[in-house]
Amino acid sequence: HQRRMNQMDEVTQGTFLRAKQSVTVAIELLNWLTEHHTDLATMTQAHLDRWQAEGTTTRGIASRFLDWATKTNLIDPNLKLQPHRRGTSPRLDAATQQEIVQSLTHTTE
Repeated sequence: HQRRMNQMDEVTQGTFLRAKQSVTVAIELLNWLTEHHTDLATMTQAHLDRWQAEGTTTRGIASRFLDWATKTNLIDPNLKLQPHRRGTSPRLDAATQQEIVQSLTHTTE
């Protein structure tokens, strides 16, 4: 991140914050692995799946770190995070939504 930002004419706050978050998430993964008595070299897909499932969606940002770890031969290249998929929850039609809102806002319970 630093090398890329050093090459930029101007580093925006957004660029800096994205890099910071990427590093923070990578540290969180490494700390989690340590707490589970493993390291990056011996991490399995099961470890990665569990870590991702136990946390917030921002853990998906670790894919940048994992790409680097793969390129530098630190991890098995077959290890992959599950991509965050937006809009996969079932949606209610407008009438059903309105019905639920009314039942929640006009109740004595």
